[in-house]
Amino acid sequence: MGFDATGGKPFKAETNNLYYAMVGVVVLVAFAFVMWGPAWLKALSGDTPRPIAEIVAGLDKDAAAAALHEDAFPDPLSRAFMDRLREKHPSAHADLTASLADAAFSGATRDDLTGVVGAWSVAFAQRNAKYIARSDAVYFDQALYLGAEALQTLRQAGGETCQVEALRSVVSDPAGLAALSAYDGAFYQLGLKGNILLMDLVESGRTNPQSYRTPSKSDEIALQNLMVSMMGDPDVMKIVQAGMSQDPSALGDMDVCALGERVLAKVGELPASTKQAVWGAMMSGAQDKLS
Repeated sequence: MGFDATGGKPFKAETNNLYYAMVGVVVLVAFAFVMWGPAWLKALSGDTPRPIAEIVAGLDKDAAAAALHEDAFPDPLSRAFMDRLREKHPSAHADLTASLADAAFSGATRDDLTGVVGAWSVAFAQRNAKYIARSDAVYFDQALYLGAEALQTLRQAGGETCQVEALRSVVSDPAGLAALSAYDGAFYQLGLKGNILLMDLVESGRTNPQSYRTPSKSDEIALQNLMVSMMGDPDVMKIVQAGMSQDPSALGDMDVCALGERVLAKVGELPASTKQAVWGAMMSGAQDKLS
């Protein structure tokens, strides 16, 4: 990292850029974890869901797509997501159910279909990047709440998954990732909430597009104060030192979840006007990445 932690002129533009980078990475990574790292949830009825092969047996593609809308993910939250998608974004719904049908005809299981939904989410965000960039900053706090919920769920996944080395092992283990992304895995329900939020962002930017100003002097002061507070966190200093030395071992046994929760809480305390400026910058950056 290019930040001079020992002196210089810490509140010039490059420092504000570092702030945006740090906050943006924490918020967007947590948000991505929510949207595309799938979740846990079994049908509240307690019934075992019908196998996918049984749902599509003997059906043509259109009929299979309609059947999968109803029964691919038979829990209440999944059905609410699918119903809302069909109502608000019929073309995107048709794309998703067609992809689910194609996968089902190829022998996909229910857990495999969660991956189809994840791939669809990325494509949906890419196609609608211009609307996401103009979405209302009212969703900023909701994104923070979902990010915090994702970190809490990661902590509850068992073991020491919030520690750097353990988390790296999980990320590099296909079987571990598959377990988290399964229909009853740790992040399925969060993934649904993230997809619903994604639809809200697209609808907001399409029906009531926002224009965001550049940060004001008061915003800069608020960001500077937050930066000073963050730099006083021992774990943030570990990240700075690891970046400067290019030595990941400097992170030690840092609790990533605890750090993320502290950062999200501090960001949540920013003034509303500053949140709007930060949201505008983040969404503009997201559009550049997605386009």
